[in-house]
Amino acid sequence: MKGTVRSVLQSAWLITWLILLSSLLASQSLAYKTPALTEVARRTLEYYFDTERLKTGSLAKLAEQFPADQSGIRPAGVFVTLSKDGKSRACWGSLTPDKDLIKSTIYATIGALTREYRFTPVRSDEWRQLKVQVTLVRSLEPIRRISDQNPMLDGLLVRAGGKSGLLLPGEASDAHYQLVQCKLKAGIKPGEPCQLYRIRADVYQ
Repeated sequence: MKGTVRSVLQSAWLITWLILLSSLLASQSLAYKTPALTEVARRTLEYYFDTERLKTGSLAKLAEQFPADQSGIRPAGVFVTLSKDGKSRACWGSLTPDKDLIKSTIYATIGALTREYRFTPVRSDEWRQLKVQVTLVRSLEPIRRISDQNPMLDGLLVRAGGKSGLLLPGEASDAHYQLVQCKLKAGIKPGEPCQLYRIRADVYQ
């Protein structure tokens, strides 16, 4: 009996060790294959503000400066958030999964600089002071109740009648406030029914 228990424990320990090892190797492989996406976003800021290359070159050429094998990378939606003194300064991105995370990060950064309508445009004398955050959207999950939501870990997407709005993980600390803000961004009336989706995402700063 003791030998059987010992054998089971040893097998469980071995399986756990193999899982941890494979996770470590996978994370190291990903880090080796792909440059930090926050660095891609910051280089894009520099490209946009500090040179004339945006006028004479293309964003595709900028992407070529980050050679990477993305063959093992899972497609994801990408958002880039620029913040200053703990407050959002600009944010842009897409929920649509894309396998080329480098290009998606570049285009999301340019979108934050040129298409963000909620704030005044980022100035050339302030971009170095901005904190960069890249959010990779992994999945959308329908939820029935807002009380099921943890806004510090998961984002929220609301949809109703062709209108939609979202908040990324950590942009609200209270689930009901997260819902109110999403509806406000979407133009959905407070009492209007809507579909709720949990945004599962990885956040990099």
